[in-house]
Amino acid sequence: MNGEKSELIHIVETIYKLRKSRNMSQKELAEKAEISDVALSRIENGAACMNILTLVKIAKALSVTEGEIFDFE
Repeated sequence: MNGEKSELIHIVETIYKLRKSRNMSQKELAEKAEISDVALSRIENGAACMNILTLVKIAKALSVTEGEIFDFE
């Protein structure tokens, strides 16, 4: 379980860092990803998990591949 939790934290932190590096607000990213800003906030705060479709939408909105979000190096 600890490994899974640290991987989830990495994914959430990566999404947050990518969003910040693009000077996007949560609202802007949520709109571009076609999800609610509340959902994005909960994802970034670790209060909610996302399904693969949401991950794909977020990656597309950030102009990265899903693999870049999963990059653990």
